[in-house]
Amino acid sequence: MRLYKIVSPGHAESGVPARTSWAGSQVDARRSRMCLEEPLKSIPARSRPKVEVTEVDVPTDKQGLLGFLNGE
Repeated sequence: MRLYKIVSPGHAESGVPARTSWAGSQVDARRSRMCLEEPLKSIPARSRPKVEVTEVDVPTDKQGLLGFLNGE
């Protein structure tokens, strides 16, 4: 199964916390990315942290899924 991991590193100086979100489709991933970028827009572009979207293949069999969830 393909999922999308959206990671916002946050920005300590402006009080924006780091956040991670997961999405099941590219459309949902884009929406999540835009929501995570919204509080960062007030930061100047050169020092603004980048929100990254990573495509992740998640195994669907029981053994593989348990390994994925446990970080193995």
